[in-house]
Amino acid sequence: MTSGPPRTGRRRVVVAGALGAGVLAAVVSGLLNAAADGGGAGAAPARASGPTAVAPTTAGGDAPDGARAPADAAASPGGETADPVAPPDAAAAGAPPVAPLELPAVGPREAARTAGAAVRLAAVERVDGVATSPGEIAGPAVRCTVEVTNEGDTPVDLALVAVNASTAGVPLVALVEPGGRPLAGSLAPGASGTGVFLFRLADGTAADVTLVVDVLPGEPAAVFAGVLG
Repeated sequence: MTSGPPRTGRRRVVVAGALGAGVLAAVVSGLLNAAADGGGAGAAPARASGPTAVAPTTAGGDAPDGARAPADAAASPGGETADPVAPPDAAAAGAPPVAPLELPAVGPREAARTAGAAVRLAAVERVDGVATSPGEIAGPAVRCTVEVTNEGDTPVDLALVAVNASTAGVPLVALVEPGGRPLAGSLAPGASGTGVFLFRLADGTAADVTLVVDVLPGEPAAVFAGVLG
């Protein structure tokens, strides 16, 4: 038997097939690599948005003055920190002045005038106070007859009048007897009304007493100060 040309022909076919397969694999690999490189190149510009500026810090963790300058400069157009704005003054804004709670004190024999009313002490005398209710203590007292005159254009409700007394800032206890009588009724314009008020004196001797008569709501009260009785 002889080995002839047919065996050589088969070897050539196998070699050629192997070379073709290798070339095809190389082409496919190159295409895949090119696709991968193309995708990476397209994504790169999206990531490269520019470096992020990071201010250097000192050992204590604070940025140096140069790094903080742009933020400070933004506080005002000239690069200087704006001064805080002070709240507007009430008087400058046109707000009405607040009325005092009391008028300046006058002597026991003088008259005090508030808006729409005149007040005076028609009589001041020392009496022996009588205890008629729980908490009251009998003893020397001062009895004041308070006269109110309506100088306004509308009636005054005398039931709203309040009378209080104190010595050196300490309130005096009010009594009813002898002869106490509150102000009552409606006081017509031009008319006058009187009430009698008693206050216990602690030591029974003459002392400087401050008497406050509040006639009209929202208006300053009349104040009398001096030795009563």
